[in-house]
Amino acid sequence: MSEVSGQGAGGSSTTPPRQPASSVFSGGRQRVYRQERDREFQIEPGEGLQFKLVAGPADLGSCGTVLRSAFGLVGCLKACLKVATSSRMLYIVISEDRIVNWGWISLSFCRYYPVAEKDVVFGPVQTEAACRGNGYATWGLKHAMNALVRRGYRVFFIDTSHDNLAMQRVIDHCGFGAPISSYLREGGQATSRPEGRGAA
Repeated sequence: MSEVSGQGAGGSSTTPPRQPASSVFSGGRQRVYRQERDREFQIEPGEGLQFKLVAGPADLGSCGTVLRSAFGLVGCLKACLKVATSSRMLYIVISEDRIVNWGWISLSFCRYYPVAEKDVVFGPVQTEAACRGNGYATWGLKHAMNALVRRGYRVFFIDTSHDNLAMQRVIDHCGFGAPISSYLREGGQATSRPEGRGAA
């Protein structure tokens, strides 16, 4: 699940992607997006930005200090435990020795909707409040997708709330298009519905 990035994609003030006129996407629902991709994005270099994919414990050494600064000691330890599994990765965007954007990556699983073996699910994705509106979320997500395409992954999922217009712009700029389904978390459970079926 993608959390608020509050980010205007690429620093532009574009309108959110077109959505189907369906009550499936009303209320407190999360919109689910899917994309198949086998080639990398062409990405402009980010001035003063670094991208790092933390795919396992070996990758932590190069970014442990910024992780601890951003997540605190306990959060950093939790992140270390997550990336020690074969099903979780973390990507970070660093500017001036601090994390300005980060996102979790789940491989082959999602708590809220079905995915297949080798499918990638992004989320949560977060941009520091003081850094929003600079395109960091789009830049980071595109770099993460490129890194995963190089590792052989081809199917990507991301979701966001119906009212998170900033994240919807990021998702659109990263090539996802219209949502394929939605879900509503009810009592810790998720109820999922494909696009165009019934009222929420």
